[in-house]
Amino acid sequence: MKGEIYLKNEHEYDRYCKLVLSQKWIIARLLKRCIKEYEDCSYEEIIDLIEDPMIDETDDLDFIESKNTEDNGKHGMIRFDVLLYARLPKSKDVVGMIINLEAQGYRPEYPILKRGIYYLSRLISRQKGKSPGFEKSDYGKLKKVVGIWIYHQGPEKQGMVNVYEISENIKGKKVQLKKTDYDLMSLVLVSPKEETEGKDEMMDILSLLFTSRGNPTGDTLLRLKNEYDIVLMKEESEEIEKMCNWSEVRLEQGRIEGREEGREEREQEVVLNMLRDGADLNLITKWTGISLKKLLEMKQELESQKISMIS
Repeated sequence: MKGEIYLKNEHEYDRYCKLVLSQKWIIARLLKRCIKEYEDCSYEEIIDLIEDPMIDETDDLDFIESKNTEDNGKHGMIRFDVLLYARLPKSKDVVGMIINLEAQGYRPEYPILKRGIYYLSRLISRQKGKSPGFEKSDYGKLKKVVGIWIYHQGPEKQGMVNVYEISENIKGKKVQLKKTDYDLMSLVLVSPKEETEGKDEMMDILSLLFTSRGNPTGDTLLRLKNEYDIVLMKEESEEIEKMCNWSEVRLEQGRIEGREEGREEREQEVVLNMLRDGADLNLITKWTGISLKKLLEMKQELESQKISMIS
């Protein structure tokens, strides 16, 4: 059955995605590559900026502990995979940015871009009356929110790193407002490649961790050490091994979906060709198994295209 193997392990896969995205060494690479505020920072500087700013003592953990990942507001419950507060370079603010990391292991029916924007909107709205945030009408203390979504959407999108932000578009008198007053939301969509190429460190690491195509688990860990100087503790190594195993399951799910989509496209083209040739509708439904309702919709669309071309 389509997706059966993957769906049995979906919750396990999600758990390991969250564990991997909680590792400071991968967060540092994501922030440096995807968020402009951290582009000029070293990995060590970024790790210092993402360590828990709410406590004074040094945080010696190799991973961050997510903050308030459940939002049970009046518009319904959502759960963030990883949520952290970060300081900004050269800033004295205890919290300068709120960052959400998400990993999507399957192809949803909805546009993932819209879901990401909704998540960021919830992170904006829930700042009022809560810490870190603002009270009453003190909107000047509103923190910027950033979402980084790692997801797989087929071969055509591999290697994608797209950033969506609020920008100023002047259409009248040239008056520029302070960028810090509107640059409050940034969404980054990242689609790992199935094979590493050695040209983009962040993308190569994501490829190793979230696809591992043809790579034995031991090889994955060895490459992290030799190529990127990432040495994992025993417990972390065990979890990464499990993560790579679930990645293989996800890859197989993607291949199944790709084959299904290809078959459906071919069948649809056959139906369209029969309609163009003037075949009887009852015969088309009998030979192809398509419903009469769907067939009538396709016929109407085909006729609309003809009219449009004539006009």
